[in-house]
Amino acid sequence: MTQTVLRALVLEDEWAARNYLVELVEGSGIACVVAACADTVQAEAALNEGGRSPVALDVAFVDIRLAGEPRMDAGVGWIRSIVAAHEGACPFQFVLTTASREHALEAYQLGVADYLVKPFTNDRVLSCLRRVALSIPPRHPPVSEPPRRVVARDGKNLVFVSVDDVCAFEAAEGLSYVYLAGARYEVDLSLSALASSLGPEFVRVHRNWLVPLGAVRTLERDSGESRLVLSGGDLRVPVARDRVTAVRDALLSSAVGLRKVQG
Repeated sequence: MTQTVLRALVLEDEWAARNYLVELVEGSGIACVVAACADTVQAEAALNEGGRSPVALDVAFVDIRLAGEPRMDAGVGWIRSIVAAHEGACPFQFVLTTASREHALEAYQLGVADYLVKPFTNDRVLSCLRRVALSIPPRHPPVSEPPRRVVARDGKNLVFVSVDDVCAFEAAEGLSYVYLAGARYEVDLSLSALASSLGPEFVRVHRNWLVPLGAVRTLERDSGESRLVLSGGDLRVPVARDRVTAVRDALLSSAVGLRKVQG
């Protein structure tokens, strides 16, 4: 029997809480995060992939109170609208996240699967995911995975970036950015959360940089400093001294053509 890997959406307005929950969900081995959003507008866009066919989802973690929303219980209101739109037969489940239990009764009346009180803990998130997984029939993995995309910001606009087009991610001035050929957009996730979601193809080459190995064109070394030149532009990314060997080995592991030096 094939184990079900849950597809999760995280709707949480607080940067730290959103990133921590993404890391806990990804680290569980039970679920993967297909979207992490700061408000209901982003969540709606993520569900419909910018106007395309609806994204496949098993569970949505929803914060009750969302900063900037007109209603104090915007998370519950969003759940209510989704349930109503599907006439009570929503194709995925909900888990409420909050700092209080004020809306617990209404949440369960809406059919919410679970209720997480902040601060989140690994054990509590794990037990929650196990409960959700038990209610979903096992499924076989799809023959081909759909294209993975990163939701970024360009002012008030949402930009849906194919993972294959990413040159690098940077952490700077308390924010995260995604680099494409000739463009840079803001991303609402930390580098740690992005690394957890995107897998081993993306390597943390520096405290402030996360790079896909496939985008590396050149490994430069000059006066003890190392840099990566990335394809699709002239972007040069520093490599931390304590990570140079690991980065070089990772690049060589997926390449041929270098003559081995006899010891």
